[in-house]
Amino acid sequence: MGMSNKIDLYPALNFSFPRAGNEEKLINLCSRIDMSENGNAEALSLVKAEKLDWDHFLGLATTCRVVPFAYRHLQPFDEYVPAHVKQVLREEAGAEFARNISALEDIRSITELFREEGIEVLFIKGVPFMLDVYVDMGLRGFGDIDVLVKDFRKAEKVLKRKGFKPYENRGVFNSYRSQRLYTLDGKVYLDVHVDFMGRRLHNRILNIDKKRIWEGKREVNSEGVSVYTLDVPHTLLYGCMHLSIQHGFLGLIWYVDIHEFINKYGDMIDWDDIRELARSYRILRPVYYCLLFTKRMLGTPVPDNVLESMEGIERKIDHKIFDKIKANNAETDYLAELTLFDSVWDTVKFVLLSLVVYPYLIVHFLKIFGKILGSLSPRRSRGQSKMKSEK
Repeated sequence: MGMSNKIDLYPALNFSFPRAGNEEKLINLCSRIDMSENGNAEALSLVKAEKLDWDHFLGLATTCRVVPFAYRHLQPFDEYVPAHVKQVLREEAGAEFARNISALEDIRSITELFREEGIEVLFIKGVPFMLDVYVDMGLRGFGDIDVLVKDFRKAEKVLKRKGFKPYENRGVFNSYRSQRLYTLDGKVYLDVHVDFMGRRLHNRILNIDKKRIWEGKREVNSEGVSVYTLDVPHTLLYGCMHLSIQHGFLGLIWYVDIHEFINKYGDMIDWDDIRELARSYRILRPVYYCLLFTKRMLGTPVPDNVLESMEGIERKIDHKIFDKIKANNAETDYLAELTLFDSVWDTVKFVLLSLVVYPYLIVHFLKIFGKILGSLSPRRSRGQSKMKSEK
């Protein structure tokens, strides 16, 4: 069996792996910094299972970007892991470590450059998680170096003067992106964000407090590298927004980020503040679902009363859409955009603004609504079931 390109790790409303195999269960157990005693025992029983498809497991680990985690947690069970699997995990984990060590110098250089030029910058996503949460330089890989800047024009001039060039089609602002990707000789990739959200239209609809974001910045450091990043509440909120709206809840590594961040900063998180910030920013629904899914998937210590206080945000149609997405292994990016606004009015504004500013999206949205209506149609579902039974 070859490596799998498609995975069924979408959490939806039940992450008990009702249809997943031992390979998915083992990936889930490996996807964290530390495995519990019970987790170790369960992992051992899975590794010893004769029917474990190791090629499928490797494919999942690669797709989910958790190879270093798998390598780390399977070492105690070395005698049960096939030689070719150990070799692949060892080589890829080693390569990840080497990339991260090399990236440290790039991060240091970028930090010094912006500091010398008087440009305020916050590192977001992979870099601060690697430095602050995972600490082990080999665990959390990342591709681009993501930064949020106050003065984009000034930053752009400095980068161009230093030899950075816009990277192909990602080097321009387009229908959704409020960020630009630059590269230096094809070796360093710097993604420059100008807003809290990477989606331009969302930043026009939501109510993000930019002033509070910049005033609350904090410094993190490791391996002699020090950078500024978002404060604790905004790191958590940003992680939820990035995972839900920008990636349609798909991407195991981003659930792991949220899980490990809460594990580290749980005692410092003011959950009332998180809830009120999410409410005032009008992002309560995506934050609620991200916390709910992460808790169900990884056992994240999100207080039950926090989720209970947000339960009123759920809508019946969400359950249907999530179930259909999981059942059909559907692409979810735009479905998430249309279903995750806190109010119907915000959803209407998003669609209308999209069509006014970017009229070519009319066909795009018609296709989306067609998919939604089609997936929710009882007649279509019964027809599909009948066809499957006839086969």
